[in-house]
Amino acid sequence: MFSSPSPVRNATQGTPRNGAQDFLGNRGRSPRFGTSGMRRVSLDHRGESPSKYMDVDSSRLGIDRGRYSEESRVFAVSDTLSIRLAASLPAELHQEFQSSDPTRDDFSGSICVFPGPVTYGLVVSVQTCFVWRVDLQSAFTSPTCYMFPVPPPDPSNSYLTLPFASLVSFGASREPGLILVSSSGEVRFWDSIGIGLAGAERFSTAKIDILENEVVQGLEQIDSMVYVARTKTRLHRLTVTARPGTGKFVIVATPFSDRYSQNSTWLSFRLFRRQSTWDSGDIVTVATPSDKPKSKHAGVLRSEQKPVWVLTNRNIMQWNVGMAGGEECIHNYEIRDVIGEAILQGKQGNMSSLDLELLDVALDSVGDPVILVSHLPVFEENPSVFDMNTGPLRIYALVRLSLSTNTDRPQVKTGIEILPYELASDPRRALAPRFTVLREESEGAPELTFSQFSDAFAFSALEPPYQEQLHLKDPDDMVLAFGVIERVDGPEVLLLTTGMVLAAHPNIDNIRKMKDDVNIGKANVLKSTIRQAMKYGIKLENPLRFQLPSMADEDSLKTAAEHMSYAFLTSDPDVVPPSLSLGSQLASRESSLKALVTFIGESGTLSKLSPTAREQLLANAEKLAAARGVWAYHNEEAQKHSSLNVLYSAVESYMRHSNRQTDGDILRDFFNSEVSNIASIIPEIVASAQSAVKTSDQPQDAQLLIQSSGLVEAIFVSAFNYRTQNRAKYQLANPVIQPWTSDSLLLSNLRHLFEMVANLDPHIASIARGGGSTYGNKGVHEPIALHLEELAGCLFKAYSDRLEYLNSHAEEGTAMERERNRVDEEYRVLRPVILDHLVRAGRTEYAFTLAETYKDFHALSGLSYHPSAERLMSAKDRIQGYINRFRGDFASQLFQWYIEQGKLRLLFDEEDTYSEYIDKFFGDHPTPRISWIHDLKKKEKTAYLNAAEALLHEAANESNREARHFMLSLGKLAAMAQGPAETPKGKVRDFDTSLDFMAIHDTLLEQLNDGADAPASFALESRVRAIMSAKCAVPSDRPALQNLFQRTLRSLLQGNALSEEDAVDLLSLKDNSESALDFVDALNIISNSHYIKEDRKPQAFRNVWRRIYLHDDWTEIRKIANRTDYELIPKLRNTKVYQVLASSGLNRNAIVLPSEAIDVPTVEDIAKRWPGMTPGQVQELVDDYNTESQVLSSNGPRDIDFADVRRLVEKDLAITL
Repeated sequence: MFSSPSPVRNATQGTPRNGAQDFLGNRGRSPRFGTSGMRRVSLDHRGESPSKYMDVDSSRLGIDRGRYSEESRVFAVSDTLSIRLAASLPAELHQEFQSSDPTRDDFSGSICVFPGPVTYGLVVSVQTCFVWRVDLQSAFTSPTCYMFPVPPPDPSNSYLTLPFASLVSFGASREPGLILVSSSGEVRFWDSIGIGLAGAERFSTAKIDILENEVVQGLEQIDSMVYVARTKTRLHRLTVTARPGTGKFVIVATPFSDRYSQNSTWLSFRLFRRQSTWDSGDIVTVATPSDKPKSKHAGVLRSEQKPVWVLTNRNIMQWNVGMAGGEECIHNYEIRDVIGEAILQGKQGNMSSLDLELLDVALDSVGDPVILVSHLPVFEENPSVFDMNTGPLRIYALVRLSLSTNTDRPQVKTGIEILPYELASDPRRALAPRFTVLREESEGAPELTFSQFSDAFAFSALEPPYQEQLHLKDPDDMVLAFGVIERVDGPEVLLLTTGMVLAAHPNIDNIRKMKDDVNIGKANVLKSTIRQAMKYGIKLENPLRFQLPSMADEDSLKTAAEHMSYAFLTSDPDVVPPSLSLGSQLASRESSLKALVTFIGESGTLSKLSPTAREQLLANAEKLAAARGVWAYHNEEAQKHSSLNVLYSAVESYMRHSNRQTDGDILRDFFNSEVSNIASIIPEIVASAQSAVKTSDQPQDAQLLIQSSGLVEAIFVSAFNYRTQNRAKYQLANPVIQPWTSDSLLLSNLRHLFEMVANLDPHIASIARGGGSTYGNKGVHEPIALHLEELAGCLFKAYSDRLEYLNSHAEEGTAMERERNRVDEEYRVLRPVILDHLVRAGRTEYAFTLAETYKDFHALSGLSYHPSAERLMSAKDRIQGYINRFRGDFASQLFQWYIEQGKLRLLFDEEDTYSEYIDKFFGDHPTPRISWIHDLKKKEKTAYLNAAEALLHEAANESNREARHFMLSLGKLAAMAQGPAETPKGKVRDFDTSLDFMAIHDTLLEQLNDGADAPASFALESRVRAIMSAKCAVPSDRPALQNLFQRTLRSLLQGNALSEEDAVDLLSLKDNSESALDFVDALNIISNSHYIKEDRKPQAFRNVWRRIYLHDDWTEIRKIANRTDYELIPKLRNTKVYQVLASSGLNRNAIVLPSEAIDVPTVEDIAKRWPGMTPGQVQELVDDYNTESQVLSSNGPRDIDFADVRRLVEKDLAITL
């Protein structure tokens, strides 16, 4: 089979693509094989420069054999495709490429496969045609090159400068000939390429009869001696014929005839006549089917006829071409709209937005045409196909058509096959894409296609799922042409690039198996691409760049990426070769996982992986980094302390407990296949350390603890370092899975290990490590302090990572939120403990580093004032630096620390310097107890009023009586200082009421002490007992009320400010024989209170009035038999009821009748007032209240008695109550 030469498309017709990186990060121009640079040489009109090829260092001609072993000739191997170096290029052609500019100079080429098979390569430049035999048996030898001068281009044509070339086969007995056709129609023919060694000056010529302004645009071979040259609208036959009697061959050019079959009589135009008008579209290409199969659309082929398919930008036509002469058009179908409608089916868009191009045609196994097309993407379906430099990338696809002679409208036979290639910006001169259908006669074999692009090539099955694409690595390299060799084990494609000839061999059997499971097949192709990138992409001599298709589906990509990651994690022999050095192997596996994500990222497909999948890839790489780190530490320790083998013991214990099989070398078995469980050995290591601590008076046990600490640190630090350095490559923001280093069990073991190391006896540790210098006043040995540093850093990092995960996933009211709160509190408590240990170990600066790194500003505040820190730098300077660095975030925590530590003087000493931050702090964290000081110092208009309100609010919550009195006094002064115009009405009165209440405290205390013989010098309990005995009016049958009086009295004697309800109880339960004013004060406190809830006030009134009524013996008062009114009235005036009603300060709304005072508080009322009481204590109070109520009901005044007293008061005082 012959390949079609690839005509050069003008650079303006193609879409430029910028040089891309390979997965190892190589970018830009790289030397080609066997050369070390570029050199520009001017050529004469015959394409020869006498010194051009003699100037070249012979070591740079062809391919350097020293760089290639048999293994290194292989550039890609997968289950479905292998690619190797097939042959080198001629030295002359190498130099031509080296001295060219790929952005400006045009080249075209072809691979011609003749029977045998005998293969020739052909490359055409603007001045020279290079021809050579492709020697597939000697890949490293520079072949003999035949060079021919090309016809000059049409000077009026600026976009088609290259001639078109093809070889002519005369059989195995002689060398082939060569045809060159210029764009202006000049034909040159050499009947043997051998003359190319002697200047190639003798050739025969012909002229294609083209119209004015018409140019030749292509040359295709349809038989060994017959060729078709095409212009934009016409076809011309070129026939190689023997010159009678000479043994020489000449070439003849004739236009296609105008005969038509009956099938084409419907056409309303005359094709290909010189004066005819061509309206079937511009000719794109001409194709000829192979001998197998025959075209089912050819009708009856006469002897020596061959079918020829002509593709235009709108139509597809079939011609029968006679080898001895004569051409007949038998079919002409309009296909552009049919294909466009199929692409747009079910999507939004129209033909104009699609920008559809028909590029090439080939026939499938049953003779139906397959069209290679390109179009702009339909963004609703594929929004990712976009290049920032050029806009939308073009999509390439294969469309299978079913043609019928009964209708002029063909049908799309199956679904459209999207090729895994998108044209990106490329500075090189673009070649028109070409493709072919590969023939394979075995039963059930898939129909494969091969597609050629300037910078890539692709294999694809006409029936999915198989697709595979490879790119050229070097941005200066190009795919010029391809040819197909039919071999016993299937077709082999030869690819001509500007660097070498490659051989690509698809594995038909394995591709056939992919049909069984489409999803597995897709994933396997992606996995194969990744594996090859890891294995072959690292070869500097490999011209291929492996790349995942941007259209890869998410599930297949996830399966492939995770499988490859796990393969490296578990030392799959397919990707991890055996190695004597475990350390080197671990380093290589870690590097491979790093390269894996880099490769996926540079392929532009990383975003298709879910964040969970990317997190898993990162975790796998972290575990390999941890394994590498712990193995390195183990090796280092083994040289120093060969008698200790903590790692071996931990691994052996893990393998035994998990029933893992081993070949005897436990450590290597673990690191080869169990790295995914690296975290599982941490509890084993800590357990061995814990057993050592129990006998830590022995130096060897201390050494075991130190080694255990080092191993755990190596695991965590290596994992953390990898995460920090590489997380950005995985394009991860908030964690979507919990970091494996932050597992609860690991955190617990890490905390426990830190505690053991922190509490290790420094003297024992010093002996264990062989002595050495110490740090700090505590004498902690340096290695111990270093271990403390590492463990502290690991704890901070592990906890912060866990909280970051929980914060991004915890929803209110969920178990995860509760876990977040628990971990946050645990971390909050743990941080100062860790930092304190570091300071005591002489690692103060590292403590600062940790607190700064994790922004623990509260800890930084405390550390700054630590004596050991102040020896290094004054607290004032540190704090100034932190405020300059962290600004308000640090200032807020600093001020909070000042308040917690009672260092208010430090807070307000800096008020002038940090007033802005202090204002914001008190605004964000209302602290009226302190902020009033700040308010008084401010010069704002309402500063005094703000201070007054803060003092009033805080005074209500102040338990110390003297402090409350001071705050109220100062607040009243501030309110008055604000001035009446700006002070709200009643604000001063609120202060007066509160101050009156404080005065009641003083009066009450004086009354209780008077006559109780309880001076302040007595012990508190002695004073309480004395006052209880002298002043408590509660009968002994009400013990709960006695206890209430006693508790309230004790609080008063301790200097506390009573709550208003407590003061009311104390006033109403004490002995008020001498005066009723305390009852009145109690009622007024209730009336004026802003702090007793309104729903509790009625009950408070009832409680006081019940005790007023119970104060007098109403049974005796009601004995009026044989007594005059004059004898009764004095008794009524002596009752507390009369005295209270007659008081000038009584609020009339506070009066409660005896029948109302019988109601007592419920259990709920008491529980609300004293929430800390036990149910038993509440019930005792309820019982005592009920006792009061019962006594009032039986012995107290009746409402009629109260009315008599009330009338007496109104009469005596001439008032109305």
